[in-house]
Amino acid sequence: MNRNDILKSIRTETFGTTKFDTTATEYFQNTVLRPILKFQNDIFLLLFKQYIFKYAKDFDNMKLERKIEFVQNCFQKDMKFRNLNTGIVLGMLIDGELKIYFENKSEFNKRIANMLSERIISQLQFF
Repeated sequence: MNRNDILKSIRTETFGTTKFDTTATEYFQNTVLRPILKFQNDIFLLLFKQYIFKYAKDFDNMKLERKIEFVQNCFQKDMKFRNLNTGIVLGMLIDGELKIYFENKSEFNKRIANMLSERIISQLQFF
């Protein structure tokens, strides 16, 4: 088995429905990006725990609204953190998927950041 085969076998689950009017971007998001985010979830949680430790020692004492705002800000404003997380996703793409990603890099980066932010927010009980 080569790298592409191994990576594809890891992420067999897709998300969302593919209708006749699904855009190519939505299709890529649901069939490629979301399964990668799910597969790498533990890594993203560990990275966010480290981020909290470094930048928000009072995170435990924050109200829920403030925690949500903190999560959203770290993915919108901290480009170093955002790029680190995006790199983890990119490392799981196969050759053809990388080509698709680079054709619409800006849009996919926004989607990855938004999905990761939502994923962390939905799991705030672990922090």
